[in-house]
Order: sequence, then structure tokens, then C-alpha cells
Amino acid sequence: MSDAKPDLEINLAEMVNLAAKLLHTLFQAAPKDKAKPIFKEIKHGKTVALGSVTLQEKLTSNLTLALDYSEFRGPGFNFDVFKTALEGILRQISHAFQTRGELNVMNSDDGTVLIHLPGAVQQGDQLNVLVLAFEFGDIHNVVVKLMFIDPSQYEPYRRDKPPTADQDSAPG
Repeated sequence: MSDAKPDLEINLAEMVNLAAKLLHTLFQAAPKDKAKPIFKEIKHGKTVALGSVTLQEKLTSNLTLALDYSEFRGPGFNFDVFKTALEGILRQISHAFQTRGELNVMNSDDGTVLIHLPGAVQQGDQLNVLVLAFEFGDIHNVVVKLMFIDPSQYEPYRRDKPPTADQDSAPG
């Protein structure tokens, strides 16, 4: 255990809420001419400073925003596609908070926490799925990461496709 994290518990719901507010402000509420340059920076692998947050009145952490679109499928990854997928995430987060629903948290050994409330975007037949994650590997520098994940894992759940022979097509 790292001595940088003694008895520090992160309120993940507060972090998700803060990230959602920041993402909404940066990309949804901002005019396109302000939001698009930020998108271009993270698209080109740069991180964008979001400010800092104090955790349990004990530690101040810098927040940065990053994007991983290595799992994005198909051509045409642009600001409008990104914004549509992000809008889906923000809608799901809002719904989870309003209904006191689950955040669908997945943890990894490297300190990454994935919030599985995906935003999906479809271009023709190609589905792409964006999720929100937090990288807590260095508690002094927390990364808010937007990641496109392998969309093929969602194929069995797509409503626009007819059921295949291995799917249960009987009414529930």
C-alpha cells in the first residue's frame, strides 16, 4: 500500500458529479468555438487541466482530462460524434443520481475506476461506446478519462438488430 493514500476514502459519487458538471460546462454548455479546441487537444493525446479538488479536507489533487479513442471504430471521429457520445454519458449519470441508481463501478488493480454508464453513438451500422473513468494511480494528480471501449461487446444488446439464433427471442 502506498503511503500517499493513508486512510483516505474518495467519495466516488461526488467525483462523478463533479466530473459530469465539468464535462457539461466544457462541452455541452460552451459554444462550439470554445469547446472544439479542448476536444482537439484531448484528441491529440494531450491532457487538459480541470482545476483541483480537496479530498476529505486532507489532500488537494489536480484534476486533468484525457481521452482514449483507440477503440473507436470506423471513420469520422470528430467533435460532433464525441459530443453526442458524451451527452449519452451525462444523461445516464443524471438519471442515476435522480433515481438514486447504481453508478456501475468497475475497479482495476492500477487505481483506475470505470463508471459504466456508457454513451453510445451510431454512424450507419457502426456503434461506438464512450465511458467515464478516473485514474487514481497518483492521488495527487487524478485523471478524468473519457474512453471509447470495444463496441463489439454491446452487439448482443443492440435494439436495432434482429435477434440471432443464440439469443433468447421469446417474450419476457
